[in-house]
Amino acid sequence: MVEEIFYFLGDKAIVLQINPNSYSLENQLRILHLEKLLHTFPEVVDTTPGMNNITVVFKSAEKLVLRGVKLIKTLWQRTVNIDLKSTPNILKIPVIYGGKYG
Repeated sequence: MVEEIFYFLGDKAIVLQINPNSYSLENQLRILHLEKLLHTFPEVVDTTPGMNNITVVFKSAEKLVLRGVKLIKTLWQRTVNIDLKSTPNILKIPVIYGGKYG
């Protein structure tokens, strides 16, 4: 069981932090999946995932206390059954040595 801690960061942000002692690849993947789910909601402006937390910034501070925590909790619970064997995102960064751009 993962211990979840919610706290506010300023007027418009909520942080979901999981117990640092429960860090695992599974929890990291859950956080990344949660980030994708959160971006489907128009009231979410930005997200910043960490090793054992995610910061969620909302458009408005109105009703943030009730709606924001409830939204994050609901979506976090949905990530329990994610497919951990899904294909990872591959980011290719071209490298140029020497010349005009090197």
